Amino acid sequence: MDMPHLKERTKKFLEDNQNKLLVLLISFAAIIRLYYFFKVGEQPIWWDEGDYLAVAKGFAQHWQNQEWWVHFSGIRPMLIPMIWYVFFLFNFSELTMRFFTLLIPSVTSVYLTYAIGRDLYDKRTGLIAGLMLSVYWVHLFYTFRLLSDIPSLFFGLLSIYFFWSRYIKKNESRGLYYAILFGILGFSTRFPLAIVPIIYPIYLLFIKKFELVKDKTFWKAMIFGVVVLVIYFGISSLFGSGITTAFKFYLGESAVSTKNVLTDNISVLGRMVASLFGSDILLQNVWFLTLVVGLVELVYLILGFDLFLKQKDKNANSNFFVFLWVVLHLLFYMVIIRSANDRWLLMLMPPLFFISSKGILFLYDNLKKYNKEIAIFALLALILGGMYQNMKHADLLIEVKESSYGEEKLAGIYIKENFNGQEKPKIITASTVQIAYYSEGYTYGFYTEDPEFTNCVDILGGVVNNETCQKTTEELFRKKVKELKPDFLILHGFEPVFTPQWAYNYPSKYKDELEPVQAYFADQERTQPMLIVYKFKNENI
Repeated sequence: MDMPHLKERTKKFLEDNQNKLLVLLISFAAIIRLYYFFKVGEQPIWWDEGDYLAVAKGFAQHWQNQEWWVHFSGIRPMLIPMIWYVFFLFNFSELTMRFFTLLIPSVTSVYLTYAIGRDLYDKRTGLIAGLMLSVYWVHLFYTFRLLSDIPSLFFGLLSIYFFWSRYIKKNESRGLYYAILFGILGFSTRFPLAIVPIIYPIYLLFIKKFELVKDKTFWKAMIFGVVVLVIYFGISSLFGSGITTAFKFYLGESAVSTKNVLTDNISVLGRMVASLFGSDILLQNVWFLTLVVGLVELVYLILGFDLFLKQKDKNANSNFFVFLWVVLHLLFYMVIIRSANDRWLLMLMPPLFFISSKGILFLYDNLKKYNKEIAIFALLALILGGMYQNMKHADLLIEVKESSYGEEKLAGIYIKENFNGQEKPKIITASTVQIAYYSEGYTYGFYTEDPEFTNCVDILGGVVNNETCQKTTEELFRKKVKELKPDFLILHGFEPVFTPQWAYNYPSKYKDELEPVQAYFADQERTQPMLIVYKFKNENI
């Protein structure tokens, strides 16, 4: 495209005031993210971050045969480790990874939320919903965490954009193919994103009914999806991942979340519903209230459901799609997983923002009939009030968590820089993946695969706190140490579940075998140790 033509199109685009607001929205979303990016871009990683990063770095540096490798590579979808593997392969910095795989998808997701809202309803709804996501505290906070939540939301929204904006609204056949492709990429990033492409055939079945059976584009897209899935599973198997392992871990008999009995624990379900919509947890108070107002739209859908089924009122199609988007996610987390937290529910939030935006516009349009100034004041108060609540909460959370687990980062780097052995260091620690990532050594937990040990582990992964189990597991650990001949032992209180009680007394009990070489404290007086690195005197073991 030549420059004069580009200038002409840009000028024409900006003639629309709502397009000017879109430019301001994307600029605002980018600026606020860049501010935190440069502020906390190299913050220490958490356990789940370590899962993905250690697997990716392990492939790049060829140390896959770790004790924890099969477990963590088996339960995680492999797309993100595959992508980060390429970054490690070419020695790109952690900041570069964060910029391209977190910050850019985060800003793009704001635009996609706008675009989907615009095509589902109108530009006003899209702009307000996009603004909501731009400051939403969960989205802001996890934009700076090396996890799969931001990329998976990006793929999920991209999938829905192609389905609704291209396939449904513009009747482009390729839109359905792209929707399936990005839906599978979302699933390949976070398994629950499988819900997104599942929405499509359900929606089309209600709209097209039995005509869907004759729809060649639909069936070709489904076959295309199967082919993409087979390719993904084939590649991910090379990284040690398998859907059956993950399925057993998250949904099998031993899965922690599914122990919340559906039929026998109504109170748990009740609390979960409250947490999913809770005003103080997800949406904050202001936008929770406008969400309630916006739900009037869905009430109209229910009351006129027969008109929708007969497709006499096609205006209800958007509401039905949003309804499916919300309900299928709720059912998955409430009935199947029976557990949820803020970042798991990111894919649920855009439709809630659409509904909340409709609530704000409903109040504005009705107040405008009586007094335009009051209507504008109410509009700004509702939007800015929700923005303030979310930005304040996000800022506090980012500040408080910026240095968390910093001692683990320092310990891992200390070992990497001070180990003089011929091979990679062997380290015993409860934080296996984080320390492996930072130290680039071989890490081992306090546990063993011995049946006597596993019989003493509770459902959460902790050693049962009775005399028999504590004694048995310590003896088995002693055996592991003698066979392994490790170089370092790291003790801290960050992972109490994976640190047996006897571990804290182990250095004093076997002081001839261990010497402290580095410690990090919570106070300047150095009286409250947060983490201690011990070196094994292997000649005494």
